[in-house]
Amino acid sequence: MECAGDCDDTDATVYPGAPKLCGMGIDEDCDGSVDEGCSCPLYVDPNAVGSNETGTYDDPYLDITDAFDDLVSGCEELNMMPGTYTDRFDEDISNAPDESLVLRSVDGPATTIYDLGGTRECIKVEKGHFILDGFTLRNGQGGKGAGLKMDQMDSAEVTNCVIELNNCNNDGLGAGTYIKNSTSVWIHGNTYQDNDCDYGGDDGKSDGGGIYAEDSDLLIEDNEFLSNLAGDGAGLYLLDCTGILHHNLIFANLAGDTQPGNGDVHGGGGLAIFGGSMTFNNNLVLENVSDDQGGGYYFVNTNGAPSVINDTIAGNTSATGGAGIHLGANGDFILHNTIIAFNDGDAGIDSDGDDPVQVHVTAGAVEVLVQRPGVDPLGLERGDDETWIGLARQLIGLTDETT
Repeated sequence: MECAGDCDDTDATVYPGAPKLCGMGIDEDCDGSVDEGCSCPLYVDPNAVGSNETGTYDDPYLDITDAFDDLVSGCEELNMMPGTYTDRFDEDISNAPDESLVLRSVDGPATTIYDLGGTRECIKVEKGHFILDGFTLRNGQGGKGAGLKMDQMDSAEVTNCVIELNNCNNDGLGAGTYIKNSTSVWIHGNTYQDNDCDYGGDDGKSDGGGIYAEDSDLLIEDNEFLSNLAGDGAGLYLLDCTGILHHNLIFANLAGDTQPGNGDVHGGGGLAIFGGSMTFNNNLVLENVSDDQGGGYYFVNTNGAPSVINDTIAGNTSATGGAGIHLGANGDFILHNTIIAFNDGDAGIDSDGDDPVQVHVTAGAVEVLVQRPGVDPLGLERGDDETWIGLARQLIGLTDETT
């Protein structure tokens, strides 16, 4: 049914005379304008022609820094229009009127892209409260956080982003994202793929292809870490962190260099964890590779008996031990209802002999100490990455597809 004067028959909230809602990016009342009369959020569009830069949808700022400088108390959101942004965003969020910033794309990561062309980091923020929603961050280059760097945050949220193709400098940390000295950090619903923190470099760092986090409180859930590279902790490297890693797909990441990383870590294709107290549950850790130890997980010097619960750790490879999990010295470790299967190395799970951890295996835990067969455990040819990823997403519930 078509209604005369209605500019969107598919949306019942859009019709002539409808109430205007600020920040929706929609012409609700069919008068040909969006967000007229609204002072918040402020809009940014570097491709706008003839704009007077009042910050409205129809008259946006051309430069994000100018928009940030014009934030006022009670308005903490910048809405970014589709386009490719090539200048780094570098701000102390505590300088904002409410010490808060929401940086949100109007149309999502497919059309709203930070691409620094291999010159500098994409986004750097420190202090205050920060939300990043709906961007692609790619081709950043830097020593710490080539895609995204967050330091001393009071709270931070990163969601609905694609963080890809970022590269650490020599001796760098966190090609995709670097987090340090931060509290209440929520990373969810993102894809980290093809980031490289100096894989194969001859140095003592090069840690965290997807994420590097240090001395921070984290909730990392519903993300995909795909084909990232680093010296150690190719998917993630967590140093002295607390929190939860939940419902993530960690697939085909590769760790390897000639020197140990921070905390004397030697590997961690999927993850490397030094110190801290973390809980890991309902993650799929598949097809990761370490040129040293810990093809799936590498734990060392952990506090408070970290727990791995309901994880599936399968098809990972290590060169020297612990193809599924390597446990370094010191501390206890809890394994519950977890499958460790078809990992290729000296053992599915191993620990250092000089001062081994105490492993507490609770009901339902399974460890299958077998060498990798010629094909993957579900009958898929090794290297069939697209099929593996599709199946893994279905198993962990990251898509609506069913088998």
